[in-house]
Amino acid sequence: MILVKNKLRQPRCFNLEHKNYCAQGKCACQEIDLGRAVLNGKDGTVVKSQEKKKVCSSLRFGPLEKKEIDERALNCLELKAAVQMRTLQVLRPAATPASKPVSSGSSSRSSKSKASKKNSEPVGDAAPE
Repeated sequence: MILVKNKLRQPRCFNLEHKNYCAQGKCACQEIDLGRAVLNGKDGTVVKSQEKKKVCSSLRFGPLEKKEIDERALNCLELKAAVQMRTLQVLRPAATPASKPVSSGSSSRSSKSKASKKNSEPVGDAAPE
């Protein structure tokens, strides 16, 4: 996931094409039913037909809105063009919780004691007199 900002003061809508967006992972297209009435030419009767059609998903941004989106969305032509025209800004990868190493007090004490021992020892090849 990456964080993206719409830099315009108007809403934007981007189509996520099937060949660029869905080809890299799970298909995000929606299937809709088209109810059509077809006129039969021979006897003049009307026949209803049910057809299904796939419609690509879209990504909507409000004015100056920041949104986390999937990285594969940047492969879509409309988003690429908006980033190149600088109307859409890729801010950073989305923040992931990182584990910080916790330093214990004993390790800092031992490093101080080692440093004090080093200062008391003779340096180099000089022999103690």
